[in-house]
Amino acid sequence: MNEGINSVHDDGLGEYIDNVGNANVETINAFALRTFKQYKRNSKPIRGLSVDLNNPVPGGGGERRGIFFDQKAVFAAFWHVDSNSHVHGIQEIPLWTTVESDRTQIWITSPFNGRRHVLHFGPWSNQCEPFGPIVTTGSTKVQITRAGTNAYTFYAGPASIATLSDIHDNNQQTPIYQGLFYVNLLLHASPL
Repeated sequence: MNEGINSVHDDGLGEYIDNVGNANVETINAFALRTFKQYKRNSKPIRGLSVDLNNPVPGGGGERRGIFFDQKAVFAAFWHVDSNSHVHGIQEIPLWTTVESDRTQIWITSPFNGRRHVLHFGPWSNQCEPFGPIVTTGSTKVQITRAGTNAYTFYAGPASIATLSDIHDNNQQTPIYQGLFYVNLLLHASPL
């Protein structure tokens, strides 16, 4: 999943294979990787994802938070939303092309207080969300390369910035902004 000194790391147990029925990419128009069986209430997670939040952007309102390792992490990416509010998913990216994602997110849980957070790259938020507006100012876009009919690479380089918001209560209307963080990642995916 990752190479070098990336902030986002797999759990070392090999490729993640999403369970059939967990993510209908044709319907929601996004790529989503879940480290758990989302729709199985009594399932026990055996996979995880870690995110290093020890690199806040100076003056960006964040503070070192340690490494979050989460067995209920979700990585999701869209391509963009147009002026008519039509969502364009990764399946619409032309073959052998690199584009910038208006919205890439990682949902993670703090191992320190158990609160749910979202790490957000790109300017677009507020649609397809169960909660209120997320502050996106200062975040950068993730690059998505469509490397084949069903092969994608998601890349955020060392200078990439994401906003962190506390969204623990999905009914809250205003997520709690936690600041800007340097977060880099490299993920290769072949959704089924």
